[in-house]
Amino acid sequence: MNNAIKIVDWNKQLEQQAYELLNKYEETSLFLLSNLKNYGPKLTDDSYSANFKCLIKNNLVLAVFALTKIGNLLIQTDRKTDYSAIIVDECLKESISFDGIVGEWNLTKQILDYAKNKISSFNKIPCNKSILFKLDLNNLPYTKANSNIKHLEASDYDQWNSLNKALILERNLNQTEDESGKHKRFLENIKHKYLLGSFINNKLLATASFISCVAKTGQIGDVFTIPEMRKQGLAKELVYQLILDGKLNKHLEKVILFTGEDNHIAIRLYKNMGFKQIGDFGLFFGNHQNE
Repeated sequence: MNNAIKIVDWNKQLEQQAYELLNKYEETSLFLLSNLKNYGPKLTDDSYSANFKCLIKNNLVLAVFALTKIGNLLIQTDRKTDYSAIIVDECLKESISFDGIVGEWNLTKQILDYAKNKISSFNKIPCNKSILFKLDLNNLPYTKANSNIKHLEASDYDQWNSLNKALILERNLNQTEDESGKHKRFLENIKHKYLLGSFINNKLLATASFISCVAKTGQIGDVFTIPEMRKQGLAKELVYQLILDGKLNKHLEKVILFTGEDNHIAIRLYKNMGFKQIGDFGLFFGNHQNE
């Protein structure tokens, strides 16, 4: 690495440049943008908070990254150079366990490849690719929601948590968030009406949520139906009503989501709903403790 390249903490002097880089690649920067919006650029007690850092050269911001409290590296760069070595080495200086990588596919794959040479436990991380989709909401038609669909409330936490744990286990996601942090995040999300559920006789059968909302763009995630109720259209109806709520009540103009490249049922569902593939996304989760 050129000696002129260095890493500095997020600061007011670099803020405008950093946001310009993130907004240039908005569709793959939503986790970074959302965490900045919700928690600021410094680590707090919140699970997804982090100390945001900028990689700069000649006073130009080339990359923005953050290692969240639960150990996931969020990353965006100018795409001109592979900055994996300097970013991974910086993460290994943190007291936080470096457990995962989240971001645009090529960037995350570069970082994973370097981390595998540096950290033996990263060799066990499966190389899974997700497909990134976008839907413009300008011509989204209105359809009345099924009476079984509603925004989750505080009293739904236990049921939601049960489904969330099943989702994490099924998709092999990062499981390091403690219960108090998860409950705090749940309460914050229901306050913003980000969580939608499908119920029968007060039993939660399926969920979908906004995992980030920044300006006019929302990102959908945590779409999950209990196994015995799948292939009945619950996920499609939930996602549609979540999108409609985003347009009508959150003034969103587009939504982003991603799903595994081998999840053919979900891919077919989203394409049938009008989503267009715009790229690929990487989510790599392992378990490594910094020295």
